[in-house]
Amino acid sequence: MAGTEQDRKDGETLPGGEHSPGDAKAKTEAGRLLQCWRGFHWTGRLLLLGVVIAAVMAVVGIVRRYDTADLEVGQITPAFPSYPAGAIPYSLPRRVFVLDTTTQVTGCAETRQGEQIRGTTELTLSSDVEVDPTQQYYIYVNGVWGKNLSYEVQTYDNGMLKTVSASITDQVAPIVASTAGSLVNVLRLAPPPVGAPALAVSPAANCHDLNAAISANPKDARLTIAQEDIWAPSLPYSLRFDVHAPLGRLAGEFKLSQPYWASDNALVELDAPQGAPAESSDIKFVPPACPAGAGTCATRPPLVQGLVLRNAVRSRVRAYVCDAACNMATPQQGERPEAALTQRPSVEAIMPQFGVRFLVRVHSGFAQDGAAIVAMSADGVITRLQVQSTSSFASDVALLHAK
Repeated sequence: MAGTEQDRKDGETLPGGEHSPGDAKAKTEAGRLLQCWRGFHWTGRLLLLGVVIAAVMAVVGIVRRYDTADLEVGQITPAFPSYPAGAIPYSLPRRVFVLDTTTQVTGCAETRQGEQIRGTTELTLSSDVEVDPTQQYYIYVNGVWGKNLSYEVQTYDNGMLKTVSASITDQVAPIVASTAGSLVNVLRLAPPPVGAPALAVSPAANCHDLNAAISANPKDARLTIAQEDIWAPSLPYSLRFDVHAPLGRLAGEFKLSQPYWASDNALVELDAPQGAPAESSDIKFVPPACPAGAGTCATRPPLVQGLVLRNAVRSRVRAYVCDAACNMATPQQGERPEAALTQRPSVEAIMPQFGVRFLVRVHSGFAQDGAAIVAMSADGVITRLQVQSTSSFASDVALLHAK
């Protein structure tokens, strides 16, 4: 024989397909290395998974803190009289009463105060709805990271609010739907009515010419005074309106010095319900916080979170006029003005946007969408008020299942 089994090289195949002892030893070492690698592989996977979960939780915590937005509204005031750039304006309506009076002068008496004028008055009372110049607001459009903002404002021809549609859609959730941009259709506001001119006053008192004209022709056109007054009642300050026909023309025509009416020509008052609720404490237009030493922050006006609206109020309107009976009465000291007047039948009226203000919030948090729709009729009554808050995760899961 050319050699023994010990002389054979490791790894050489023996007769019959057997392996040498060196080959078995190598396989054992390889198995141990493979087992260690497999153990390290699963440990690494678990460690990597833990790191990923921690990172996701940290990101979610940060996003939950900063991924939030509210619809913000500002108000036009003397301190902030103009709309900021890009703002979407809207105005609330108010009901106004139109008082058309025709007064016929019937007498004049000289007193220490001047010429006391008497007359009989006819009153025609009507109402209308117009833009309230004290209730002009705007949606403050300010881009928010991770949010899609969509606003639409429509107005009537007189500038009064018709519809408001606002939505804030979260974009941080894994899968979101795209939303439309801002749509605005805003008309200019009507100017406020011009007030009546001031009364002219003559230096000396004199009833002679006026009484002579009354005696000569009680229907003299110069003795008729037509007047139109527009009254916009407001809570809680203006709930009555006294009508005094202007005496400037009469004073100039008949050389009167200080003419004044013996009583009101007419009076209209609004009987509003007692115990109206106080305005919400949430309606506080908060100015921006300014850094120390920065002076004023002119870039961001005072804002409130939510659309500002007002309640409608059902009330009763009472009207009084100075007719023939009032013309003959003598006013008493300290007597209420309506005591000498004749009351007309009262009427009920719905005062739109007349009550206290309230907020319609539109809020969007993390994975949360918010929307609101407000619609008003032509007379200012709210016909639709819808607020919606949905989770964007629900739609995300639906989309994932659909795929």
